[in-house]
Amino acid sequence: MFFFIPYGTDRPARSFPFITYTLIAINVIVFAWQYGVSNSDAVMDRYAFIPNQLNGMSWFTYMFLHGGLSHLAGNMLYLWLFGCALECALGWWIFLPTYLLSGCVAMMLHYSIVMATDPVGANTHLVGASGAIAGLLGMYALRFYQTRIRMWYFVFLLFFIRWGKFEIGSVWFIAIWIAQQIFGAAMSAWSPDVGSHIAYWTHIGGFGLGMLYALLINLQSEGKSEYVLADAVYALDRQDYRRALQLSGEVVKREPANSEARLVHVRSGMHTRPFEDFIPEYESLMKDSLQKHNLELAQALYTELESLYPTNGMDSRLRLAIATCLAQLGDHAGAVRVLQRIIQEAPNSAEAETATLRYAQLLIEQLGRPKEAADALRHFVVRYPNSQWKDFAEQLLAKARQAMRK
Repeated sequence: MFFFIPYGTDRPARSFPFITYTLIAINVIVFAWQYGVSNSDAVMDRYAFIPNQLNGMSWFTYMFLHGGLSHLAGNMLYLWLFGCALECALGWWIFLPTYLLSGCVAMMLHYSIVMATDPVGANTHLVGASGAIAGLLGMYALRFYQTRIRMWYFVFLLFFIRWGKFEIGSVWFIAIWIAQQIFGAAMSAWSPDVGSHIAYWTHIGGFGLGMLYALLINLQSEGKSEYVLADAVYALDRQDYRRALQLSGEVVKREPANSEARLVHVRSGMHTRPFEDFIPEYESLMKDSLQKHNLELAQALYTELESLYPTNGMDSRLRLAIATCLAQLGDHAGAVRVLQRIIQEAPNSAEAETATLRYAQLLIEQLGRPKEAADALRHFVVRYPNSQWKDFAEQLLAKARQAMRK
């Protein structure tokens, strides 16, 4: 006797998979209700799918019922194992409809096969989330084809007992699983009494829909980009800059909006080509980071660019946005240095007026340097006599003078 049970993967979810956990909770709650009511058989008759007795919404409700605790536990394990990463990769708005549609298509294939070949099965209740989960496996096989599945095994033969852990590639794991379903379906067709308690065609139908949909939305290309990018990051860490540049370039060509790939591309490229060639890309990445409110990345990119190429001639509008970013992150001294560069290097720009006010305000309110602020504000009043911010500048100047008297 032996058991093989998957318990995890090397691909953790990148965000909280709310829909996956919600589906698990719904299935558990329905199971508790299903076996907690006085007449559970009536629940099965009403909400399970019976091919010979098409009943209301049973084509949908059947996937939330289960035939026992082990049935529920096995399905929820697979839903958790494969659903978490898929939901994070696809987004819940694709994940949830695909899950439900897989369950419905799985039921339709089961109905077609059973009605044509299995009179006994046509009067049997169909329950379980496995058809919907099979759709997830079909998508997972293409999207996460390099993922490793962590397995626990237990072997018991007379006096020989062994247990432990091992890993297997996701493609091999899923290939073995679907082969078991096809074999079971063939045996059921050959002899309806063999394996009739397992709806193999439901699994095959859900799996087929999931794989077909993954092919239609080119999900395997997204998976390839992720793995190629991981190789590029590894090459960059090992200072193999040419390979990192080549691999990240492949991803950027396929996905121009992939910020992570562009970042690896520019960081590896500056070691193999003139750095000036990559300044526009640095600035573009900073703009993207600011638009996505990824302030930490914008700060890191700016610091990196300034340290490598101080005379980069950055656009004053972008520099002003970076100053705001640094101030929001609490780096007030850094924000002041950026604002000072705008004032000195682009005194005639539209941003210099705003930069002078923000510069003075930070000096007064955050850094306790009112004398420097007062000098900047006196310069502001002289240079911008008709500014719409003149009253505000005079208020700041009065505040600076008051602080200087203390």
